[in-house]
Amino acid sequence: MFSAFPYVLLFVCTMFFGTLLSVTSSHWLMAWVGLEVNLMGFLPLLVYHGTLLESESGVKYFIVQSLGSIFLLGGSLWAFDIALGLKISESPKFAVLVIMAGLLIKLGAAPIGHFWVPSVLVGLSWATGMLLVTLQKVAPIFLMSVVVSSITSGFLVTAAMLCALIGGLGGMNQTQIRALLAYSSVNHLSWILLSVLVSEKALIVYLSIYILINILTFLAVWNSNIKGSLSLGNPGAMTKEDSFFLLISLLSLAGLPPLLGFLPKVVVISFTVSTNVWFSLFPLILGSLFSLFYYLSLSYSCFIGRSAGGAPNISESFSKVSCLCALFNMVGGAALFVL
Repeated sequence: MFSAFPYVLLFVCTMFFGTLLSVTSSHWLMAWVGLEVNLMGFLPLLVYHGTLLESESGVKYFIVQSLGSIFLLGGSLWAFDIALGLKISESPKFAVLVIMAGLLIKLGAAPIGHFWVPSVLVGLSWATGMLLVTLQKVAPIFLMSVVVSSITSGFLVTAAMLCALIGGLGGMNQTQIRALLAYSSVNHLSWILLSVLVSEKALIVYLSIYILINILTFLAVWNSNIKGSLSLGNPGAMTKEDSFFLLISLLSLAGLPPLLGFLPKVVVISFTVSTNVWFSLFPLILGSLFSLFYYLSLSYSCFIGRSAGGAPNISESFSKVSCLCALFNMVGGAALFVL
């Protein structure tokens, strides 16, 4: 991918511009345009290498995002027909439900959008997969936080609880690490949706740390096996050091204390217990326990089931990146707990 760096940089900048346009828009039309610009920048990256799996994932992603855009644009036009305006803050409640459904499809949230995330992520490279579970979530989540209201709270709580259970149970039947990370993304989306309801501060904290930890995890996996595909049965030829760095990243993503990933869950729980949606914490915590099972299974496989073929040919810069990922998760988490 980096051999054509100027073109890749152009597409990435297009993605960032589309996200920024959606986040800063006060009208649904411009928010929709921003999402489409973001999609135009991301699709070439999805099919960059031209493999069959990438092409299949690209087509699936395009179809799903188009379906989400239909709901979003339809809800916006309904809002214009009722309120004679496209301002996000003045959207009628029932039109917001249609818009919310479109945003959930774009995010890959249960019960109407979770199905596409594993099948798309399995066919992508580590770099584009990292963008899929991080940057591509920012604009829809921001728009969702702007229009959330009492009439949509029950809808979001239901979606959050289903995301937690589907993300936890679905990953237990998977062996490929890309599929595990996809279901992990669905599981984390449950906490993000709940934070949208309870507190803007909780949303910012959770989303920021979620994006950071996912970047570190994908870099650690990319370092461990740049060209191959890791699985529980065949974790690849990793050294003990690479296995340890990957272990720390995975456990942080699982939210184990005192690593960095534990903090955002504590923040969301502390804001939720004093609200009327406190009952939703039980399925979310249960889903996190399910996801912890496959995180630990993968971690065990990396250590015990390592191939005896020796270490792969990995550049020194990538090894340093893995080391920094592990150190940041450990030291960052401990420092935040002290503060």
